[in-house]
Parts: sequence; C-alpha cells; structure tokens
Amino acid sequence: MRREQGKINFVSLFFMLVLGTGVYLSWIYIPIVWTKNELGNVVREATFNANRSTDEQVRKSLIEAAKLDHDVDLKVEDIEITRYSDRVRIHVVWRPVVHFVFGNSIQHAFEITESATFY
Repeated sequence: MRREQGKINFVSLFFMLVLGTGVYLSWIYIPIVWTKNELGNVVREATFNANRSTDEQVRKSLIEAAKLDHDVDLKVEDIEITRYSDRVRIHVVWRPVVHFVFGNSIQHAFEITESATFY
C-alpha cells in the first residue's frame, strides 16, 4: 500500500516542530553564550590589571568595560574580588533575562571566575 505523495504525516510534522524549536532556541541562546565568553575576556583582563588597582577601581573598570564593549549591566554586588599573597581571583555573576515569544521570561545566572598569579 503506497502513500500519496505530498501528504504530511504525524512523524514529519513532529520533526518539523522539533527542528523549528531548535532553531528558535538557538536564535535566543547563541548570542547569550557568545556574550558570556566575551565577558570572560573582560574579566580576565581586569584580573591581570587588578594587581595595580584597588578593589573599587577594578569593579568600576569592569562594570564600565562590560557596558561599553558588550552592553552588559553588571552590579557591584555581583563582582567578588579575592586577593591572596601571590594572586587575585575575580568572580562575576551575570544575570541575563531571556524573553520568549509568548511573554514568558527566564533569568539565568552565568558565573565567570578568573584568577591571575603574580610573581
């Protein structure tokens, strides 16, 4: 028994729905992941410069660089700077909000930690 050509069955409709959902979620999340990686570079640079600056200066420069370069709003309370005798560790929490088509929103929390050792 042959099936008529051009008809859509349940299986092909299901796979088209899965494919469309995957494309939509990729459209939403790939820029966020890309920005997180770029923000990691900003945090790494601030870590290497932290040896010559106070914690307040590091926080201020990190917030300004994230806003200017990547349009990311960081809060002072989301930046933790720990100084050891030979190294500096910076821990940043970035909280982007994802808005979906049907009005739902989800807030994520990405953690970025960088450390630099000074000899």
